[in-house]
Amino acid sequence: MNNPFEKFHEREVREKTLKEVKEEEREGFDKNKVAFIVNVYDNYGPLFNFPAITKYLKELSYTEKEVEEFSYMLGRRIKNDDWSPGRFMEVLIRHMEGEEVTLHTKDYDLEFDALGHQMDAKNVSVDGDAGDHLGYEMRGGSISVFGNAGNHVGNRMGEGEIKVYGNAEGAGISMRGGKVHIKGSLDNICLDGFTGGEIW
Repeated sequence: MNNPFEKFHEREVREKTLKEVKEEEREGFDKNKVAFIVNVYDNYGPLFNFPAITKYLKELSYTEKEVEEFSYMLGRRIKNDDWSPGRFMEVLIRHMEGEEVTLHTKDYDLEFDALGHQMDAKNVSVDGDAGDHLGYEMRGGSISVFGNAGNHVGNRMGEGEIKVYGNAEGAGISMRGGKVHIKGSLDNICLDGFTGGEIW
């Protein structure tokens, strides 16, 4: 008599794909909350309607994991010369639970501008590149970009710290305070309107 379980022994064990591993690493977020945040962005984000955005987001309890997951989805929703994502993200980060969050941009075809707009606390890490006006009107906290940044890093920045571990196109314009560290090359330092702060 043949062993009825023999066919199970012959089954090959399939290795997990990189995509599956990444999906498992991203566990720990509420899909319903992320879907709600996406809905708020789609309806209000591009309109600069901040009172409405703040109303919806500050009443929702969400974690760094939900914000991180939203950043994966944001790349498919942005267009050239659109400041909306960075300004929306500032409100999202301000009202999230916890103090640290990682945002993912390295798979984007475009980098969103004005990341850290008016940010006054929290610690943000960017896995990938940032666009222009990184830390625009930043009031506190820290941003670490593990990639490159565009032009006008620290534009109108008052306080806080920005670290770019790659290259940046420009920094310094209208800077009022805070610290900017560029680990790679810096194409241009513009001191128009510069009244304070440090650029390293």
